[in-house]
Amino acid sequence: MKSKASKFGMPLAGYIKHLILKDIEDMDYPTYYASEETEKAYKKAIIEYDAGKIHKVDDIDTFFDEL
Repeated sequence: MKSKASKFGMPLAGYIKHLILKDIEDMDYPTYYASEETEKAYKKAIIEYDAGKIHKVDDIDTFFDEL
C-alpha cells in the first residue's frame, strides 16, 4: 500500500481513504420510515404549532428554568 500511495504522490492515510470511498461509492444508503406513532406525533405537533400552542425556544436553559 505504501508503494502505491507514493506512486500516486499521496500519503498512506489519503490513499486508504480513497480506496474506502471507491469501495462504497455504488452503495445505496438505507431508507428508514417513521413509525405510525411518530407520524401521528408529527402531525399533532404541526397542528399545535399552527394554532400557536407551541412556540420556538431560543434558550433551552431559560426554558427549563421557567418550567
